[in-house]
Amino acid sequence: MEPSPNAFSIDQGSTGTSTIQTNILGDFNNGVALSASGLPTGVTAVFNPATIAAPGSGSSTMTITVGASSPAGTYPVTVTGTGAGITHPTTVTLTIIQTYTVTSSVSAGSGAITPATAQIPSGSPAVFTVFPGTGYYLATLTDNGVDVTSSVVGDSYTIANVTGPHTVVATFAIDTYTISVMESGDGTITDSSGSVSYRGSVTFTMTPASGYTLSGLTDNSAAVSPTQGPSGTFTYTITDVTADHTVDATFAPIVATRDINIYGCSAQFFLWSTLAPGFLAASPPAGGGCASVSTPAFDSGGTGDTYFMVTGTSCSAFAGDTVNIRVTYHTSNDAIWSLNGVKDPENTKPCANGFQRQMASTVSGSLVTGTACTTVTLGASDEGYKYFTQQTHGHQYGMWNASTSTQGPWINRCFTPVGTNPTACSCIDPRTSTNVGCEPAVDGSDLSYYNPIVDPTAFYVNKAVTITRCVTSNGTQGDMCTATTQAHDCTGPGATGVCGTPEVLDNISRSMAVQIFTGQAYNWTDLGAAFTTSLPIVACMRHTGAGTHITFDYAAMGDTHGWLPASVLNSESTSSPTAYFYDTITTMLGCVNGVTGASTTGGSAIGAIGYTDADRSTSLGLHTSMLNYNGVLPSRRNVRNGLYDDFWSVNYLYYNPTYNPVGSATYQVFNAFYNYENDPAKITTLGSGTTNKGLFWATVGEMVYMKNGADLYPGYVGATTPQTP
Repeated sequence: MEPSPNAFSIDQGSTGTSTIQTNILGDFNNGVALSASGLPTGVTAVFNPATIAAPGSGSSTMTITVGASSPAGTYPVTVTGTGAGITHPTTVTLTIIQTYTVTSSVSAGSGAITPATAQIPSGSPAVFTVFPGTGYYLATLTDNGVDVTSSVVGDSYTIANVTGPHTVVATFAIDTYTISVMESGDGTITDSSGSVSYRGSVTFTMTPASGYTLSGLTDNSAAVSPTQGPSGTFTYTITDVTADHTVDATFAPIVATRDINIYGCSAQFFLWSTLAPGFLAASPPAGGGCASVSTPAFDSGGTGDTYFMVTGTSCSAFAGDTVNIRVTYHTSNDAIWSLNGVKDPENTKPCANGFQRQMASTVSGSLVTGTACTTVTLGASDEGYKYFTQQTHGHQYGMWNASTSTQGPWINRCFTPVGTNPTACSCIDPRTSTNVGCEPAVDGSDLSYYNPIVDPTAFYVNKAVTITRCVTSNGTQGDMCTATTQAHDCTGPGATGVCGTPEVLDNISRSMAVQIFTGQAYNWTDLGAAFTTSLPIVACMRHTGAGTHITFDYAAMGDTHGWLPASVLNSESTSSPTAYFYDTITTMLGCVNGVTGASTTGGSAIGAIGYTDADRSTSLGLHTSMLNYNGVLPSRRNVRNGLYDDFWSVNYLYYNPTYNPVGSATYQVFNAFYNYENDPAKITTLGSGTTNKGLFWATVGEMVYMKNGADLYPGYVGATTPQTP
C-alpha cells in the first residue's frame, strides 16, 4: 500500500485527505479492508471506500477530521489493509496545527466589522475589514483591549502573526463638519454651533448695524437668500449638513433710492423703457412690488439721444426703497465706454466724469423736461465688444439730417484695437490722406453681461427701385425679365408667360448685398436689365459704433471670412459708388427714403438702400420698403427656427462688477429686471398689431439655432423655453 501524501498538516477543527493506493502480487484475489490506528484524541479517520473490492487493487480516500480541541503535535497514523487473512500496514504522518479564535464586534455607532469570528492557524495573519455607516467614521479600534486605531490602513486592520485568541472591538462616531462665518461691512453674523453633526442643521443670524442692511450672503461662495426677521435682522438655516460650510455676510448702507441707468442701443432702449413700468408694478418675486409707479416719461431730442424715466416707490421686493429706471439711447460703443469711465470724444453733451452720460433728471407728466450727467449702470449694445473693429469716414448725417437741417460734422471714426497703444493706431482722413488718430478701444473684457434679446437686422430700399418679373404658370414664374426678351425669359415647360409690370424690389440676396456694399455695382441695372433703368445705387450705411453696422459687417458681409471681392465701403462717396454714413437710425432711414437735402425732407425717389433693425419696418417713410433677405422675412419665428439667414444680433447688456457686484442693492434690481424680461411672453407684448416689436425680437431661451458671436454662423442648440411655431 502507498499513501499519497504520506505526511500532511491539518488545523484544529479542520479536515484533510490522503489517497491510499493498493497493489496486488501473484494470484491474490480478494477484497482489502482498510483501517487506521494510532489516532490522537478527538481525531477520526474515514475511508471511501472502506474496502477495495477484489481482486484488491485500487484506491481509497482517507479523510481525517481533527477536533477543535485535539492536541497539537505530530503523530504517526498506521493504515492497515486486511484481506484473505493477510494484513499489510503503512504509515501516514499527521501534524495537527494549533488554531486560535479571533472575534470582532461593534461597541457604538453605525457601522460593521468582519469577520465576526474566525479560526486562525498559529503564525498566520488575521485581516479585519471595517465598514463605517453613511455619515460615520471609525473612532477607535481595540485588539484585546489595546488601541490599534492607528494601525488601520484604508478600511483594513491586520494581525500579522496570530499566536493566541484576539477580541477586536470597533467604535464608530458620527461625522461632524466645521461651520465658519465671515463678514464685511458694518454688521455681525453668528451661528448656533461651531460644528454640526452629519445631516444636522445650523442657523445663522445676521444683524446689520444701525443704518446698514444685509446686502449679500453666500454659502460656500454661492449666493443664498436669507429670511428677514424682526428689527432688521436676517436668518439663514442650513439643513441636512453633509460638508463644511463657510457663510459670508456682506453689510452695506441702507439704500433709500436705487438707480438703474441703462445707456446704449436703440433696440434695448425700446425694450427696457417698455417693460420698466410693468416690472416695477408687478408683485414679487417677478417684479418690484412698488406701491406706486409714476407716469412713464419720454423725450426725443432729434439729435440721436432719446430719454426715458419711470419711478417706483415703496418697492417691497427691494426693502421698500424707491427705484428709478432711466434709459438713454446712444451708440453701442459709447455704452461700453461709459462702464469703464472712457469719455466719448465726439459727444456733444459731454460729462466731466467718464462714467457718466446724459440721463433724464426731471419730468413733467409724460415728458422728460431735463437731463443731467448720471452714472451709467448698464451698457446696452447690439453686439459684443470685441467686434468693434470697423472704421467709417463721412459726415455725421450723410446727405442730410431733416431734424437739424445739416449734414453734421465730418467724422473719421476708427477704434483702437483692444490691447493696442492708441498712438500706434492709424486713422486716415480720405479727404487729406492724413492720420487723424484713433478713438479709444471698445474694451469690455472686464465687464459682466446678460444677453436679453435676439434682434434681426433687415435691408430697406427706396420704392423707386423696381424689377420686372415673369408672370407665368411655368417654372420661370417670378424670374427677372425684360419686355424685349420676355419670349425667351418667361418660356418654360408647358407654358409661355409674359414679363409683368415693374414692381418695387421685395428681396435681396447676400450676393446682391455684397456687390452693392463693396462698391462692385454702381447702378441697379448692374444687377440685371430687369431693374430700374439709369438709377444709381445709393448705399445708406451706419457709422461704425452702431451695433447694426457690426451685424451688417460680420453677419451679412462676412468680412472676416475672406470671401468679399473688395472691402466693405467705409468712406463717403458722392458717385460710382455712392455711399453715405449716418450716426442714427432715423437719419439713415431718411437716406433710404430719399432725404437728400433741405428740399427733400419728405423723401424722394432715388436708388437708395440701407439696413437697420427689422422692427423699424413698422414705421417707415413714404418712399421706403423693407426687403426680405435671401427670400425670407425677418420675423421672430423665422429667426428662432433658423430660416432667416445670419443677419441678426445677440444683444448684450453689460455691467461693471467692480461697482455693482453680485448681491449689491443695484444688482438686485437689474438682475430681477433681466429675469422679468427674459420671458418670451413679455417680448410678445412689446406693442400691438403691426407695431409689436415682439413680431421680430426673440429671447435667447427660445432660439432653436444660436450663434456665439457676430462672426460665427448659427448652429442647433435647442430651445430652453420652446415657442410655437
